[in-house]
Amino acid sequence: MILTVSENATKEQLQQAYQNEYVLSAFGELHTREPIESDIVKYHSCYVNGDFVGCFLEIMRSPIESEVHSLLFKKAAKHCRKLALIFIFQLFESKPIARVCTQVMYIHRSVINFCLKIGFKIEGFKQNADLKDGKLQNIVMMRILRDEL
Repeated sequence: MILTVSENATKEQLQQAYQNEYVLSAFGELHTREPIESDIVKYHSCYVNGDFVGCFLEIMRSPIESEVHSLLFKKAAKHCRKLALIFIFQLFESKPIARVCTQVMYIHRSVINFCLKIGFKIEGFKQNADLKDGKLQNIVMMRILRDEL
Protein backbone atom coordinates (compact mmCIF):
# COMPACT_ATOMS: atom_id res chain seq x y z
CA MET A 1 0.00 0.00 0.00
CA ILE A 2 1.55 3.29 -1.09
CA LEU A 3 0.12 6.44 0.51
CA THR A 4 1.20 9.81 -0.84
CA VAL A 5 0.41 13.43 0.01
CA SER A 6 1.73 16.06 -2.37
CA GLU A 7 1.47 19.83 -2.50
CA ASN A 8 -0.34 21.63 -5.33
CA ALA A 9 -3.52 19.74 -6.16
CA THR A 10 -4.69 20.38 -9.73
CA LYS A 11 -7.81 22.37 -10.62
CA GLU A 12 -9.48 19.16 -11.80
CA GLN A 13 -8.74 17.48 -8.46
CA LEU A 14 -10.14 20.44 -6.55
CA GLN A 15 -13.33 20.35 -8.64
CA GLN A 16 -13.68 16.65 -7.81
CA ALA A 17 -13.21 17.36 -4.12
CA TYR A 18 -15.71 20.22 -4.00
CA GLN A 19 -18.31 18.17 -5.91
CA ASN A 20 -17.94 15.03 -3.79
CA GLU A 21 -21.12 14.43 -1.74
CA TYR A 22 -19.21 12.74 1.10
CA VAL A 23 -16.92 15.77 1.43
CA LEU A 24 -19.80 18.26 1.20
CA SER A 25 -21.81 16.44 3.89
CA ALA A 26 -19.34 17.65 6.53
CA PHE A 27 -19.50 21.30 5.48
CA GLY A 28 -21.48 23.89 7.37
CA GLU A 29 -23.78 26.23 5.47
CA LEU A 30 -21.28 29.08 5.78
CA HIS A 31 -18.51 27.16 3.98
CA THR A 32 -17.66 27.78 0.36
CA ARG A 33 -18.50 25.08 -2.20
CA GLU A 34 -15.71 26.25 -4.51
CA PRO A 35 -11.92 26.04 -4.25
CA ILE A 36 -10.46 29.02 -2.41
CA GLU A 37 -7.99 31.09 -4.39
CA SER A 38 -5.67 32.95 -2.05
CA ASP A 39 -1.96 33.36 -1.40
CA ILE A 40 -2.44 31.86 2.07
CA VAL A 41 -4.35 28.75 0.90
CA LYS A 42 -2.80 25.55 -0.45
CA TYR A 43 -4.34 22.23 -1.36
CA HIS A 44 -2.40 19.00 -0.89
CA SER A 45 -3.56 16.05 -3.00
CA CYS A 46 -3.75 12.55 -1.50
CA TYR A 47 -3.24 9.23 -3.25
CA VAL A 48 -3.64 5.56 -2.36
CA ASN A 49 -1.63 3.40 -4.77
CA GLY A 50 -1.61 6.30 -7.23
CA ASP A 51 -5.40 6.78 -7.10
CA PHE A 52 -6.54 10.31 -6.14
CA VAL A 53 -8.63 10.09 -2.94
CA GLY A 54 -9.14 13.76 -2.06
CA CYS A 55 -7.04 16.49 -0.56
CA PHE A 56 -6.17 18.50 2.50
CA LEU A 57 -6.76 22.24 2.69
CA GLU A 58 -4.06 24.31 4.40
CA ILE A 59 -4.60 27.92 5.45
CA MET A 60 -1.39 29.65 6.52
CA ARG A 61 -2.76 31.72 9.41
CA SER A 62 0.61 33.19 10.39
CA PRO A 63 4.33 32.40 10.05
CA ILE A 64 3.95 29.97 12.98
CA GLU A 65 0.48 28.46 12.40
CA SER A 66 -1.33 26.51 9.67
CA GLU A 67 -5.01 25.60 9.85
CA VAL A 68 -5.96 22.36 8.12
CA HIS A 69 -9.16 20.70 6.88
CA SER A 70 -9.83 17.36 5.20
CA LEU A 71 -11.49 17.00 1.81
CA LEU A 72 -10.94 13.24 1.62
CA PHE A 73 -13.36 10.99 -0.26
CA LYS A 74 -15.15 8.07 1.40
CA LYS A 75 -12.87 5.62 -0.43
CA ALA A 76 -9.96 7.06 1.63
CA ALA A 77 -11.66 6.22 4.95
CA LYS A 78 -9.51 3.25 5.91
CA HIS A 79 -6.33 5.22 5.11
CA CYS A 80 -7.29 8.65 6.44
CA ARG A 81 -5.35 8.36 9.73
CA LYS A 82 -2.09 7.55 7.94
CA LEU A 83 -2.71 10.19 5.26
CA ALA A 84 -3.40 12.83 7.92
CA LEU A 85 -0.23 11.95 9.83
CA ILE A 86 1.86 12.05 6.65
CA PHE A 87 0.38 15.47 5.87
CA ILE A 88 0.99 16.88 9.38
CA PHE A 89 4.57 15.58 9.48
CA GLN A 90 5.20 17.12 6.04
CA LEU A 91 3.90 20.48 7.26
CA PHE A 92 6.19 20.49 10.27
CA GLU A 93 9.17 19.32 8.19
CA SER A 94 8.72 21.87 5.41
CA LYS A 95 7.78 24.99 7.40
CA PRO A 96 9.01 26.70 10.56
CA ILE A 97 5.50 26.52 12.06
CA ALA A 98 4.98 25.83 15.75
CA ARG A 99 1.39 24.61 15.50
CA VAL A 100 -1.26 23.08 13.26
CA CYS A 101 -4.88 23.77 14.13
CA THR A 102 -8.32 22.77 12.92
CA GLN A 103 -11.95 23.55 13.69
CA VAL A 104 -14.66 20.89 13.81
CA MET A 105 -18.40 21.24 14.31
CA TYR A 106 -19.33 19.76 17.69
CA ILE A 107 -21.98 17.57 16.04
CA HIS A 108 -19.21 15.72 14.15
CA ARG A 109 -18.07 13.70 17.18
CA SER A 110 -16.39 11.02 15.06
CA VAL A 111 -14.19 13.69 13.44
CA ILE A 112 -13.31 15.09 16.88
CA ASN A 113 -12.36 11.59 18.07
CA PHE A 114 -10.32 11.06 14.90
CA CYS A 115 -8.39 14.29 15.53
CA LEU A 116 -7.73 13.29 19.14
CA LYS A 117 -6.41 9.88 18.02
CA ILE A 118 -3.84 11.46 15.69
CA GLY A 119 -2.57 13.84 18.37
CA PHE A 120 -4.73 16.97 18.29
CA LYS A 121 -5.81 18.48 21.59
CA ILE A 122 -8.91 20.52 22.30
CA GLU A 123 -8.16 24.20 22.90
CA GLY A 124 -11.67 25.53 23.27
CA PHE A 125 -15.09 26.11 21.79
CA LYS A 126 -16.84 28.74 19.71
CA GLN A 127 -20.52 29.00 20.57
CA ASN A 128 -23.01 29.35 17.69
CA ALA A 129 -20.21 29.78 15.15
CA ASP A 130 -21.56 27.85 12.15
CA LEU A 131 -24.82 26.66 10.58
CA LYS A 132 -25.86 23.12 9.65
CA ASP A 133 -29.37 22.38 8.38
CA GLY A 134 -30.45 25.87 9.45
CA LYS A 135 -29.36 25.36 13.07
CA LEU A 136 -26.54 27.18 14.86
CA GLN A 137 -23.63 24.88 15.67
CA ASN A 138 -20.77 25.05 18.14
CA ILE A 139 -17.21 24.63 16.90
CA VAL A 140 -14.43 22.72 18.67
CA MET A 141 -11.02 24.34 18.20
CA MET A 142 -8.14 21.83 18.17
CA ARG A 143 -4.37 21.99 17.74
CA ILE A 144 -1.20 19.97 17.67
CA LEU A 145 2.15 21.54 18.54
CA ARG A 146 5.47 20.73 16.91
CA ASP A 147 6.97 19.46 20.18
CA GLU A 148 4.00 17.12 20.73
CA LEU A 149 4.79 14.90 17.74
